[in-house]
Amino acid sequence: LSLNPGKVYLTGVSQGGIGTWGMASDAAHASRFAAIAPVCGGFVHGNKARRAANLADTPVWAFHGANDVIVPSYISAKLVDALRKAGASEDDARATIYPEAPTPPGWPTSVGHASTIPTYANPDLYAWLLRHRLA
Repeated sequence: LSLNPGKVYLTGVSQGGIGTWGMASDAAHASRFAAIAPVCGGFVHGNKARRAANLADTPVWAFHGANDVIVPSYISAKLVDALRKAGASEDDARATIYPEAPTPPGWPTSVGHASTIPTYANPDLYAWLLRHRLA
């Protein structure tokens, strides 16, 4: 198996989305990923401004459901907005907020926490990831 170290991407859902934001913004790991795609995530601890600054050179496309009652979507929107205010381009700091994200199968209705369904079915995500590589 061959691995291209310039094309390592990170994505995760819910707590994995929180882990995606957290790992990619940790100073020890900030330069390891060509791009990240957190789904329904956000920062839960640490200095948020410093952690966001560590993402200055990492393209981010965040996904979230506006109707998510588990992890509020404003978290993803605020983080992407902070990246843009810090100088990231619209292509390198993106947020897709689904007006009505699905509910995970078997969960109560109206939870809106299954943004993975439209996200990982979107071929544009994979094309966007593959456009990015580490120098």
